[in-house]
Amino acid sequence: MARLQTLRFTFAVKIPYYEIITESSFSPCRAFGVMWLKFLIVPVVLYVIWLAVRPRYEFQIRTGGGGTQITGRIAEHQQHEIVNYFRDIHLSTKTVTISGWRDDQQRLKLRFRGRLSPGERQMIRNYLLTVL
Repeated sequence: MARLQTLRFTFAVKIPYYEIITESSFSPCRAFGVMWLKFLIVPVVLYVIWLAVRPRYEFQIRTGGGGTQITGRIAEHQQHEIVNYFRDIHLSTKTVTISGWRDDQQRLKLRFRGRLSPGERQMIRNYLLTVL
């Protein structure tokens, strides 16, 4: 029976000691701040990695909403030709993004986003190869 009282005494002493350490060194508010810091750092690191590995396009052609927008390194007279061509084939009514770049051998590479049939993609590819 004396041993049981000793265990109770030891247990009673450890609880206040634990509470003192918890309150002074690591409070719940501080733990909440560390958690939010993790949620902030991970997306920032992922964004920096994405910026490093994303493809670099020389130009982008966006159609939709009845118009065509061209950004990047395309001469102004070529831009007007492309806009007129897309208007003639009624592509300006569809929402499409065409991204392009030249590879190491100076071949034109195109990436299409949007609903285009393989025939439409080939037709646009052939036209852009002749214009650019």
